[in-house]
Order: sequence, then structure tokens, then C-alpha cells
Amino acid sequence: MAAHKATKAEIELRVQEFVELIANGVQRPALIEYGRKEWGLRKGMVDVLIRKAKDAIKEAVNEEREEFLARKLFQLEEVMHKSAKRENHSAMIGAIRLQCELAQVLR
Repeated sequence: MAAHKATKAEIELRVQEFVELIANGVQRPALIEYGRKEWGLRKGMVDVLIRKAKDAIKEAVNEEREEFLARKLFQLEEVMHKSAKRENHSAMIGAIRLQCELAQVLR
């Protein structure tokens, strides 16, 4: 009897399960064993799921970094405006310099 071919939805669920396992520190040998026991997968297919899970983790981290950077740049904009109102030029210049550094404008 042929093995059941996973649907796209099943694959996505497996990838998400691997994301959680990887985030909790589970290493490749244990992931391979898990995929074999839970879904009857061979090592090659488990490696595909591991790669997809790691790609999903990287994508999530990059999105979070972009949101974090945007928040910090906005907060520094507020610091700059408040410093300008108080005529605190050194604080204003510091906020501008840090914004440029975070945005990688200056090298």
C-alpha cells in the first residue's frame, strides 16, 4: 500500500510543529526521529521540513526586527522634537545621530 501523500495544509502544520520544536531547542537527530515516528517520513523529507521551518523562523525574526526598528526610529523622532523645543541641541543631535546609525545611513 502506498504511503499517504501529505496535503499542503498538512505540510504547513508539520512545518509549524517543527518551528516550535526548533524554538525549544530540539536538534536535527531528534527531529528526524520525530518525523519518522509521527508521520512515517524518511530523513530527506524531514530535512525539507526542517529547512522550511528554519526559513519561517528567519522570516518572522526579520519582520520583528523591522517593526522594532520602525518603533525605535519613531521614538527617536519624538526625542528629537522635544529636544528642539527645549533648545537642547546636544540631545537633538544625539537623537539624529542614533536615528542615522539605526537606519544605517552613516557608516
